Parts: sequence; C-alpha cells; structure tokens
Amino acid sequence: SCRQSVTTERDTVYVQGPDLDDSTWVYRQTGTTSDLVISQFLSPQLGFVAGDNGTVLRSTDSGTTWTKLATVPVSSESGQTVYGIHFFDATNGLAVGDGYNVWRTNDGGGTWSATPLSTSYNPRCLAFASSLVGILGTADAYSTPPGSNGELWRTSDGGNTWARVLSVSNGSFYHVRFTSAMNGIALGKFGSSYWTSDGGQTWTASTNDAPAYQLTRSTFLNGQTGFACGIRQLSDGAADPTGGSLLRTDDGGHAWSTIDRTSYPVQGVA
Repeated sequence: SCRQSVTTERDTVYVQGPDLDDSTWVYRQTGTTSDLVISQFLSPQLGFVAGDNGTVLRSTDSGTTWTKLATVPVSSESGQTVYGIHFFDATNGLAVGDGYNVWRTNDGGGTWSATPLSTSYNPRCLAFASSLVGILGTADAYSTPPGSNGELWRTSDGGNTWARVLSVSNGSFYHVRFTSAMNGIALGKFGSSYWTSDGGQTWTASTNDAPAYQLTRSTFLNGQTGFACGIRQLSDGAADPTGGSLLRTDDGGHAWSTIDRTSYPVQGVA
C-alpha cells in the first residue's frame, strides 16, 4: 500500500487538556467516520485535519469542536485520501492526495478546484517555504517494488502552477519540510532523503544509514539539528509492523544517522 501515513483512531481527534501537560488528552468527536491522516494549525485556535474520502475538517476553538468542509474530490486506483494540506489563511488553501491534481479553495473549503499535474504518480506530501514557494512530493504505486519512483514539484506562485524539479528511481516522497525560506528536506521510501538550500530549485541526495526504512516525518530544533522517524520495509516495499527507526541530523539534513530502532513502526515525531 502507498498509504503509509499518520492516522488517528477512526473518527476521533485527541486534544491536550487545559493544563498543557502531555499526560492529559481529551477525546473529541469529529463527526466523521473517515481516518484522519494530516493536520495543520495556523494559530492556537484555527486548525485543519484531512484524510480518507476527501475529508477536510476545521476547528476554530483549538480542536474542541470540528466542522466538515466540502469534500476534496481526490481519487485514483490507490484510494480517495488527502495526504497533504496547506492553508495560507482561513480562506485560501491547497490539498493533494490520490489522483494527479492539486486542489485549491478560495472560500474556506466551501469549494475545491483542480490544477492538473503532468504526472502519473500520486501526490503524497506538501510544504511551503513562503506564501509563494512550495514543494510537493509524489509516489509511484505501480513500480516494482511499489514506491520506487518519486518526484518533487515546485511552485513559485502560491500553487497556481507547478514544475517538476526532481525525478528519482530510488524512493518515492512522503514528507517535505522547510526549516527556512531557502533550506528544506524531503524524505520517503527506501531511505530516500534529499536537501535543498535554494528554496527547492535544486535537490541533493543526503546520506543515511536507513535504506530499508520509509522515512515518514521530521522535526527540527533549529536549522541544523533535527530528528526523523521511519517504518521498516519488507522486500516487496510493504510496511513491517515490527520495526521502526529514529534518526538525527546535525547539519540540516545533509546526513542522517540512526539513533534508535524500535519494535514497532514510528510514523510521527514532534
């Protein structure tokens, strides 16, 4: 499966209690039965989550209550899941997922319009370095093994147009993060890892010691020190439910080193 994403328990979201202590999480009903796989908060109050069946939800009260927005019409043989969202503000946003389009809303999620990508791969992640410059990553579900091929696409006009800036055959992309307006990383299957120092115009392969892992998420303490996590992969590219990895970089993602292995997949780190 090319899903390999962070999921919540069916129709639920968990929110920190008012003491802001990690030990206290409060169950919240979202009103959907769709799995939720990606989130973004623009402020402590305003946030979005998205996932299966083109579902996008919005909260304006720090996750206490959620409102379902219009369905994003993502669809392909792989499914109907939104894997990446980026809202510039409460009104304007983008979504990507199954299919070959970037979807835009200019009315707060009331409607979505498509910008086609000239690709046969499905978008799997989305990140912006500024209000204009963004990168999305794709994955090929039909290579052998699945997920061998991937691309990075760049926009310099806020998502109105996109140009391919990288195409690889050693691992598809599931995570993109910018640490500044110029510096960023892209991670994915089979230990695929790349870095940019020019706002995503060019990308250079990183070194890492996790070629048997799908690298799923990252978090950075500053421009240099960051952490990534991953899921061990079987020989056919499928996820191994008994293996995960934690990695560290001290040079902005140019090199990654494993700092721990786990007996379960690790899909998120913050």
